Amino acid sequence: MKTLILLRHAKSELPSVSQKDFDRRLNDRGKIDIIKVGVAFNLLGILPDCILCSSSARTRETLDAYLKVSGHKTKIHYLDQLYHASASEILNTVNQYVDQYNCIMVVGHNFGISTLAYKLSSNGAEQMSTSAIHVLQFDNQIEAYKGNLIHSLNRKSI
Repeated sequence: MKTLILLRHAKSELPSVSQKDFDRRLNDRGKIDIIKVGVAFNLLGILPDCILCSSSARTRETLDAYLKVSGHKTKIHYLDQLYHASASEILNTVNQYVDQYNCIMVVGHNFGISTLAYKLSSNGAEQMSTSAIHVLQFDNQIEAYKGNLIHSLNRKSI
């Protein structure tokens, strides 16, 4: 069995002409939301073997907040190719690690991460709001429309 955890970064600062999009950080609401969602997710007892995280400031900050809440220590890969990656680019990246790990978490951006959740789920998946987490389970391989969406958490659902 394979498990894929998809985490959309928390709410970030508004874009600014004086700052690169890549460097945008979390705003106050985002910092609070990811802690709430992280606490709720930890109660599920699902621990990733490996985390693939976009290298942007807001995804790193989201992951840092989640890890502080969870206390979980695992292998983390910060990857430039996950920055604003499409669903197929995210899946291609996941497939590079799927033989080594049974439970992978991806911390990324919309629209790629929401689209991936929808395309992998056999029972549909809603668009992911900021700080949302979708957990999909697969019998063997991570394939389109073969995943069972077993958990969906967001700031409004907890």
